[in-house]
Amino acid sequence: MTPIPDHPGGLRFCRQCATFLPISQFHASAVRRFECKTHALERAGRYRKNAAPDANRRKLQRVWHALWADSRIVFGRKNAGLTQADVRHLFKQKGMEPDLGWRVVPKDPQAEWGVENAEIVPKGVRNALIKTERSNRSGQT
Repeated sequence: MTPIPDHPGGLRFCRQCATFLPISQFHASAVRRFECKTHALERAGRYRKNAAPDANRRKLQRVWHALWADSRIVFGRKNAGLTQADVRHLFKQKGMEPDLGWRVVPKDPQAEWGVENAEIVPKGVRNALIKTERSNRSGQT
């Protein structure tokens, strides 16, 4: 596509509207986009509407990230051993919605992490487990 030059009167051509509009109706960016704000937001909204709606996705991601960080930092594992889908499955098994007040921890910290070795606990229980694990590690060295 060849760029269409701006109109000398402070106007820019919108390819969707097929008319010249004031430059204020376009997003200010380093790269000139020949699409007014209305059409740019419509296009972006279309992508969001086509994505699967999952209100708990962000919460689930945060719970999984805490699990991942614990597995690496506290338990010394290279990976978490659980995916976000596994964590979602654990919450569904318990009949709960993902919430930031809950954490996923291993039932047996020495065994491999997996769906069978994972438990959903309140954040306070997780904090106590982490303290215990850290004190055990510092006592071993």
